[in-house]
Amino acid sequence: MKKVLVILFALSLIFSASTAFAVDMMKNANQATLQWDAAEGATSYRIYIRPISGGEETLVGDTTDLQFTLTFTEDTAVIAGVQSVKTAVIDGVTDPVEEASVISWSDDPAACADNQTFGLYYMQPPARPGNLR
Repeated sequence: MKKVLVILFALSLIFSASTAFAVDMMKNANQATLQWDAAEGATSYRIYIRPISGGEETLVGDTTDLQFTLTFTEDTAVIAGVQSVKTAVIDGVTDPVEEASVISWSDDPAACADNQTFGLYYMQPPARPGNLR
């Protein structure tokens, strides 16, 4: 009986770990407009993507708007992220000073509207059959 409980416990840990990065929905499109609420003190925002399977984030753009359109040209599945940035000129400092927040990712319920996490994917359709007979 102890062996069965240990095995069930181990399986539950494995299942929990494998779903830790699950998203509530996947959106399929070659373009997706990401929107967010203004962050107090932010002067601009950086937009990132990272593979849904994990890996390094990639900076894809920055904006002063509260939205950014991502365009995909190859098969991909990603998580989107937004980072708020504050840039200011400080007396006595030659160059503007910049501070940035942590990145809010679309797979983090605390960062998403109504706690609805999401990912984005795009898959190009296959070529059209030709030379029909």
